Amino acid sequence: MKIGILTFHRAINYGAVLQCYALKETLSALGHDVYVIDYRQPYVEANDRHSFTGRERLKLLLGFHLRSFLYYNKEKNKREERKKRFDHFLNEYFKLTKPCNLHNLPHDFDTIVVGSDQVWNSKICNGIDPVFWGMFKREPKTKLVSYAASTTLADLTRHWDNGVSESILNFDKVSVREKDISDYINSKQVLSVPSLQVLDPSLLADCSIWDKLDDPSKSQSREDYVLYFSARPCKHRPNVLKEKAERFARLLGGIKTTTIDFDKDSPEDFIRKFKHAKAVFTSSFHGVAFSLVFNRRLFAVMYGDEQDMRYVNLLRLVGGEQFLVDCDDDTELYEDIDYAYINEKLCDLRNNSINYLKEI
Repeated sequence: MKIGILTFHRAINYGAVLQCYALKETLSALGHDVYVIDYRQPYVEANDRHSFTGRERLKLLLGFHLRSFLYYNKEKNKREERKKRFDHFLNEYFKLTKPCNLHNLPHDFDTIVVGSDQVWNSKICNGIDPVFWGMFKREPKTKLVSYAASTTLADLTRHWDNGVSESILNFDKVSVREKDISDYINSKQVLSVPSLQVLDPSLLADCSIWDKLDDPSKSQSREDYVLYFSARPCKHRPNVLKEKAERFARLLGGIKTTTIDFDKDSPEDFIRKFKHAKAVFTSSFHGVAFSLVFNRRLFAVMYGDEQDMRYVNLLRLVGGEQFLVDCDDDTELYEDIDYAYINEKLCDLRNNSINYLKEI
């Protein structure tokens, strides 16, 4: 079967590109010919891939804003280097279609899979994105399914009566990442087949696909370290993850701490750092997911906002509630964790999710 994936594959975001890689690898392992549809989502392009133009730099110079010129020129170079690292990953591991938009999406697929990631979140897409909601022409034979599509419950309810309730009928099968989203959709009784909760692709794939991204030459003679990684700021404690990581590192005998360096680390480096960490402190959904994949000692720090629920739901699903830590609670338990039960739960959930993919 020829399958096309629609997701945030061009976002300059580690979780976005890695979940796409995982879904592509999983579908390929099931025997399908898998492409990533090179859809250029306008808002993501504008925010993640904005280029600082020569006209903008000239405007600063003509206004005698030399300091601003130098600063933005430096930032431009950083952005270009980030894009090169991510584009290298896309070209190395994805089979991409030609670049496209709403009006010229390729039609020659047996199935189009929308997801995973927050493709249904209007804040990220700057409104309801017609492509991710299936509002495009396709061949009558082409199935449209969602896999682990995600948003927040507040966002979904806000837009339900403003087109979403009709748009979801474009899909032949619906699966989502969060239980509260699945429950809400099913409570509306608009689908002939109920939506299902499935695993994020990063948890779905066999660990061997991540090993392919870990260059052994960069993993030898590695020092022990504690990793901290923030996906968003904590308003009243901006350095909370670093503080907690440093305290834990001291308890481990004074080993070093490190973080993900957005200006230097590639998606492969991201995987490598999680795989070899002694422990992880994170407020990121995919930070939590990859800690589970590699059975790391995990502190999933909650900030008290709606984004917490993305990983709170996941940890409750796999029986990992003990990993949850309030950002203001500095009395975390530091004993080792037995992953046997969590891995067993993950195995059951993984089988259910793969069965869903087998039926598309």
